[in-house]
Amino acid sequence: MSMSPLWQSVDHCSLNVTISSQSDIANLNIAPSRLESCFNNITITNAEGTLTFDNFTTANGIYIQDSPNLEALSFPDLIGLSALGVYNVPTLSNISLPEIQSVGVLPWGGDGWQIPLPTRETEDQNLIAFTVNNAPALKAVDFGYISGFFTLELIGADSLTQSDIYALDPGLVYNVNSSDVLSLDGCFYLAKLTFAQFVRIVGRPDCDYVLVNWHSAYNLTLVNTADSRLDILFPFAINGSLTANSLYLSPENSSSYEAALDFVSSIGYNVNLTSNSNVDLSLDQVETLGGDLFASDNLNCTLSFDKMSEITGNITMTDNPNSTLPWLPDLRRAANIHMRGNIDTSHGPNIFPALTTVPGTVTIEAWNSDFNCSQLVQQMQAGIIRNLACNGTGGTKSDADAGSSSLSGGAWAGVGVAIGMIILQTVMMS
Repeated sequence: MSMSPLWQSVDHCSLNVTISSQSDIANLNIAPSRLESCFNNITITNAEGTLTFDNFTTANGIYIQDSPNLEALSFPDLIGLSALGVYNVPTLSNISLPEIQSVGVLPWGGDGWQIPLPTRETEDQNLIAFTVNNAPALKAVDFGYISGFFTLELIGADSLTQSDIYALDPGLVYNVNSSDVLSLDGCFYLAKLTFAQFVRIVGRPDCDYVLVNWHSAYNLTLVNTADSRLDILFPFAINGSLTANSLYLSPENSSSYEAALDFVSSIGYNVNLTSNSNVDLSLDQVETLGGDLFASDNLNCTLSFDKMSEITGNITMTDNPNSTLPWLPDLRRAANIHMRGNIDTSHGPNIFPALTTVPGTVTIEAWNSDFNCSQLVQQMQAGIIRNLACNGTGGTKSDADAGSSSLSGGAWAGVGVAIGMIILQTVMMS
C-alpha cells in the first residue's frame, strides 16, 4: 500500500472511521464546518452501490477496499487529502473529489503548518498519493485542478487507459504532468508528463506509451515492454538505476522492433538486465556507471556496451544462452569482472583493449572453445589485472552445461604459468 510522505500527515485530524453503507455516514452526523469533518483515515470496505460523503472536508487517507458491488463514490466537500487507495473493487466506475485543493497540511510559508489555497497556476504543488490495484471498471476520477502527484500507481485500471484524448474531458491520466513515483501496467497516454523520478512500467502488447516530454528519471524499471512502443526520446538520463526484466519478443518478430533501450543516454548507478528473450539490450551510448553492470538469463539477446569506459562496481554477465557476451572496446576500469558464456572473439582475444586497471578479479568462463586467454594473461603480467581466472582454448564449456559455474579441469593453461611467474618474482625480490 502506497502512503504519502510523513510531512503530508494531517496531524490535527485523529479520527479513524470505517464505512460500509450510507447509513454509516449518516450516523456520524457530520455537519458543515464542524471539526468532526476532519479525519485521519477513512476506510471504505464491503460497500455497495453509490456512497456520498457530504460535509467531509479533510482526510489524511481514504482507502477503498474489498467492495465487489461498490459502483461510485462522491466527496463533494473534500478539500484536503494526502492519499487515496483503491484495492479490489471490480465494479467501481467513478470517484468524484472536485474540490480537492491541497494535501491536507503543508509546511507553507513561515507561520508553521497551514492549509494552502491553490489556484490553477499553483496546481502542481498539490501532491496526492493515488494508488489503484484491481479496479478494472474505474473510468473517471475527478481531482479538480490537480495534475501533479506524489505517487501514481495504476495497476489493473484498464478502463482509465481508454480515455478519448480528443474529448472535452479526456480524463485523469491525460492531464498528469508530474509524479515522484509512477507505476503503470496499462496503455496510458502521458504526453504531458515532464517529471517522474521512480518509474515502473509493465508493458502490454502493442501499447503506445507517449512520453515525449519526459527526459529523466532516478530509477527506471521496464517489465515486458519489448512489444510496446515506448515513445521516449533520446537523450534520456537515468540518474540512479535501470532494470529491464522479462522483455520478450518471438524470434520471428524480433527484427521488426528497435533496440529496447536505445533512448538511454546515461545511467548513474546500476544496470540490471535479467530474463529477457530475443531482444536487443544494447546500451551503446552509456559511458560510465557508478555501480554494477549485471546481465543474466537473457536468451538470444544482443548485449552491447561499446562506449562503456568506467564502472565503479562489478561487471557480471553470466548464463545468457544463445547470447554473445560482447567485447568492451572502451572499458578502462571495473572493480571485478565475471563473464560466463559465449564470448565474442570476432575482434581477437583482446576483449578489453583499453583496460587500465581491475583491482579485484577477472573471471572468464568461456563456453566457446575458440576463446584464448593470452591477452588477459599479458594484462595480468603488466599489473592491469590483479587476479585472473580464465579457461581459454581447450575448455569444455557449452550451452548444454551452462548451469555449472565451476571451470573445467585442465582449462587453466596459461594462467598457471603466469601465476607461477609472479610467485617466482616475489621469491626473488624477498
